[in-house]
Amino acid sequence: MRKTSWLILLFVAIWLNACGSGDSNNTNEQQQRLFEWDHSSDFVLFQVDVIDENLPEPIIANTIPLCTIYGDGRLVFTNPTADNEIEVLESRLNDADIRSFIEQVIGRGFYSWEDDVFNNSDLNRIESISLNLYAQPRTVERYGDWPNNSFEILLEDCRNLSPQRALVIPFNGGWLRAYPLESYDRTGEYLEWPRRIPFTLEDVANSGSPQWVSDPTIAAYLWNIILTQRPIPIVIRDQAFLITFQVPGISRTSPPPPTDLTNALPTLAPLPTEEDEDN
Repeated sequence: MRKTSWLILLFVAIWLNACGSGDSNNTNEQQQRLFEWDHSSDFVLFQVDVIDENLPEPIIANTIPLCTIYGDGRLVFTNPTADNEIEVLESRLNDADIRSFIEQVIGRGFYSWEDDVFNNSDLNRIESISLNLYAQPRTVERYGDWPNNSFEILLEDCRNLSPQRALVIPFNGGWLRAYPLESYDRTGEYLEWPRRIPFTLEDVANSGSPQWVSDPTIAAYLWNIILTQRPIPIVIRDQAFLITFQVPGISRTSPPPPTDLTNALPTLAPLPTEEDEDN
C-alpha cells in the first residue's frame, strides 16, 4: 500500500512537469492541492541527515540533522565552521517556497531511489533524505553514491532556501544527561565544571533520566560544548563525565519540553551587585 502511494507521488511529479508550460496561476493552484502536509511545529516535513554509527551514543545524540524543514515553515540547519565545529541556524519559509523545493526533491527522482546500506560492513556513515507528504513518510538511506549527486545538491539548496537566518541559542532550555567515565586523559582536552552552576553532573547522572535545564545561561554554556562535535570530558572533583544536551525542535531525538517546570534543575543565583558588596 505504501509502495503504491509512492508511485502515485512519482506520477504526480511527472504530471507537474508536463503542466509546467501551462498558465502559472493554474500551476500554483495545482501545487497547493497536490503538496499538503501537517503544519504543526514538531512535524518533520523534509530532512537531510547523516549518522556515523561508529560514534558513541552520547555523541550521536548531540549531533544535529544537517537540514530540516518543519511543518510550520521553520528551517533549521547546521553550518560547519573553520575550526571543525558547527553553528546551528534557523529561518522561516512560506508555503510557496516549501512547495517549490518539494517539487525539486521529487523531480530529482526521490520516489524512485532505493536504499543502499547493505553488504557494506566497512562503511558506517549513513546518509539519509526524508520526505513526509500526505502522512506517508519515506526515508532513503545510503552509504553514498546518490543519483546525480542529489544528497549534496539538496543539502546545499536546503541550507540556502532563505537568505535571512539567525543563530540558534537555546534560551528556552534543553534536556541534559550525564554519563560518568571510568577515566580520562589528564594531558588531553577536558573542561572543569563551573563552580557557580548550582547542580553537579553527578546529580544528573544519578537521576537516571534527562533533566530539564531552564536557566538560559547554563543552557547556552552546555549548547556551546556540544557544538564542538567532540567528546569533551567535563571534570568535577576528579570525576569526569560526558554529556548530552538536546533542545526540543532542534536536536535529533529530543523529548518535548516539560509542561511543568517544578522539577527543573536549579538556576543560577544572581551575581552580587556593587550595593550588595558594600553591605
